[in-house]
Amino acid sequence: MRLDFDSAVQVHVRTARDVWRRATVEEGFRRQAERIRDQQEKEKAEQESFDDAVDFVAIATITQMQVERMQDRLSVHDAAVIRALMDNREALDAVQAAIGEKLEQAYLLEDGRRVFKTRDGTRVFDEHGLELKPEDLDPESIEDFRPRWEDYQTDLEARLALEQERDELLDYQQRLDAAQARLEEGEVDPVAFADMEALLVEDVPDAVRRQLPSNEPAHLRVQPAEPA
Repeated sequence: MRLDFDSAVQVHVRTARDVWRRATVEEGFRRQAERIRDQQEKEKAEQESFDDAVDFVAIATITQMQVERMQDRLSVHDAAVIRALMDNREALDAVQAAIGEKLEQAYLLEDGRRVFKTRDGTRVFDEHGLELKPEDLDPESIEDFRPRWEDYQTDLEARLALEQERDELLDYQQRLDAAQARLEEGEVDPVAFADMEALLVEDVPDAVRRQLPSNEPAHLRVQPAEPA
């Protein structure tokens, strides 16, 4: 009976000892995890502090001379936009006059629509680009001296392209004005400068590139026209 009691005591002691050991190991793991987490948080805080310092230094390196240089470049681009808009207006007036002349010479239907025969004489389109059925109008009814559909269509496409170019120029002009306003308001951080640089190099409409002086980076990026 005494032996059984001693054995039970020994088993109890071993069990308690195992529990203590497991608890000790788990506590060690927990403390190690806390140290790792504390180290990661410390490193993160140091990195953020370093990034803030870099940003501060970068901001501090933007000089008044750089601001003035950017203002000058914005003015150069604005002047180029104005010249491009003038050329665009002149081209639009010319193509609109050509369209008006062709409409005056076009074949007139009873409903007031003006129509054009294709060069091969097989199809007829009205001034809005809708094709007429042969039973509605025989192409032979349209005299050969009248303007052909392909020529009128070319003028329509040219007008559309010029209108799109005008819209692009006006949008670019607004973006230049916004950049100038940011400089005047003192918003001269590196991000703003990077945006302005992209505006003056990457985002320049082709019509403006053609108007820029040769020392402007955007002028140097004009692609040569492909041979016909």
